[in-house]
Amino acid sequence: MVPYLRSLAGKSGRIVAVDISEKMINVARRKYSFENVEFIVADMLEAGLPENYFDCVMCYSVFPHFPDKKAAVARLARCLKKGGKLVVCHSQSRDAINKLHMDAPEAVKSDRLPDVRTIERFFTEAGLKSAALIDNDEMFVAVGIRQN
Repeated sequence: MVPYLRSLAGKSGRIVAVDISEKMINVARRKYSFENVEFIVADMLEAGLPENYFDCVMCYSVFPHFPDKKAAVARLARCLKKGGKLVVCHSQSRDAINKLHMDAPEAVKSDRLPDVRTIERFFTEAGLKSAALIDNDEMFVAVGIRQN
């Protein structure tokens, strides 16, 4: 995602990439050594990300792994500027992701991606307005925009 996000942010924009896996961050650092990209090894919800700061927070293929998804949306929404977007996306369907996790090792066996109506409710409770809700055979995308 880094090259794509950088193409959107431009050379003057800033990207903060957070992953709990040090190995994943090390791979990303080797592949993408752009001056305006910062890599952080941390739990995204405990990384000390600033509030009212980001234009966009993207959770790509990670949302099922948050233990308290409602609290995760609330925390990440606070990181957004007014008008900022919280994006929850997967390049597979919700059904495929949930089936994959059911058949996975114990550590992720119970991790599930909720349906878009549940995420829409989390968005509303966190002060986000739903801008896109897609749950089809190819992908899962939920976008909320911070209202205040």
